[in-house]
Amino acid sequence: MRSAVLVLGLCALFPLVLGDCFRSLLDQGATQCKDDTDQTMHDIGSSWRNSKCVECACSANGLRCCDSLPSVSGYPEDCVVEFDYEKCTFAVIKKNDRSVECDFDAVL
Repeated sequence: MRSAVLVLGLCALFPLVLGDCFRSLLDQGATQCKDDTDQTMHDIGSSWRNSKCVECACSANGLRCCDSLPSVSGYPEDCVVEFDYEKCTFAVIKKNDRSVECDFDAVL
């Protein structure tokens, strides 16, 4: 029984790891959604990843987009998070020596 409760609890937390999401409704009669980041139009039923690594899907219910890159916290002040939007990855590195990776506590 404890295992089932633990699994359900972890499943409930899983969407929180995926990043921030937002929705927007389509105008009446619209057949496409607009990605405001890239200023591109996408047909209903399509999905894509934009130039800021945001995963989007267009449906008759509207546009739904979620960050695919995490928010990182708990790293030292002499470090910085550097995002690679071409590969949709990140690194936590020293500000004064970008070849040195830093430890961090949490990915939110």
